[in-house]
Amino acid sequence: EVEERKSQNVKALISGNLILKRQSLLPRVLSTNGAASVCRKPFKPPSDASSYNSQQDLARRLSARKRFVPWGSTTPITPPIPITPLEDDKEDKDEVPLPPGIDPLILWQPPPPDEEPSNSNFTTISVDPLLVRFLRPHQREGVQFMFDCVAGLCDTPDIYGCILADDMGLGKTLQSITLLYTLLSQGFQGNPMVRKAIIVTPTSLVSNWEAEINKWLGQRVRLIALCETTRQDVISGINSFTSPQSKLQVKFPTIS
Repeated sequence: EVEERKSQNVKALISGNLILKRQSLLPRVLSTNGAASVCRKPFKPPSDASSYNSQQDLARRLSARKRFVPWGSTTPITPPIPITPLEDDKEDKDEVPLPPGIDPLILWQPPPPDEEPSNSNFTTISVDPLLVRFLRPHQREGVQFMFDCVAGLCDTPDIYGCILADDMGLGKTLQSITLLYTLLSQGFQGNPMVRKAIIVTPTSLVSNWEAEINKWLGQRVRLIALCETTRQDVISGINSFTSPQSKLQVKFPTIS
C-alpha cells in the first residue's frame, strides 16, 4: 500500500496534478470522548496518594543539597558562617598618594600669616587624593565652582548654592560626591564645614547614588538610603541620621 501510494504521488507530481492538503495530525493520534467533562474534573495526581511524601517532594522541588554526615556521627556538619573582619577606621583615613603627573586640587588656602595675622588658625582645604586622581580637568573646575558657591566665596554676594547642569556622561555624580566628602571632612578652621547632608533624588536613582557613594568612598562615610520602605523604617532611619555624623538619602515622596 505504501509503495502504491508513493507511485501515485510520483505520477501526480510528474503530470502536474499533485494536490497538497494540510490536515491536523493530533486528531488522528489522540481522540477524547467528552473533552468538556474531562476538563472540568478535579485534578488527580498521577501517583498514589498513600505513597506521596510531602517532605521528599519539597526537597526535590527546592533542590535541597545533601549535607555531609561524618562516619560515626548522627548530625551533619554545619559549615561556619564567613565573617568579614572589620577594617580599622585608621586604615580608612590613611591618605592615598597621588600618582605622578596629577596635581593636588586646592580649593582654598588662607593668606600668608604676614599679610593676615588673624588668619593663623585657618587651614588649607583640598580635595582628598582618593578622589583627585579620578577627576578630569572639567570636573576639577566643576568642584572648584561648586565649593566657591557653597562656601560663599563667589564675587557676587549672598550666593550660597549652585546648579551643576553638565550634559549626561560628564561626571556630575562624582563631582557632587567629591564636594560632599570635602565638606564633611574639612573646613576653614580644621573642623568639617558640614556635619550632615541630605541627598534628595527620584526613587529610581536612590540605588544608583548608594552604589556610587560606596564605590568612591567606601566606609569613609555612613550612608542611610531610604526608598520603597515602611513608615517605621523611615522613622528609624531618620532617628539614626540625626544622632551620629552621617548623610541621608531619600526619594521625593518620602519628604513630601
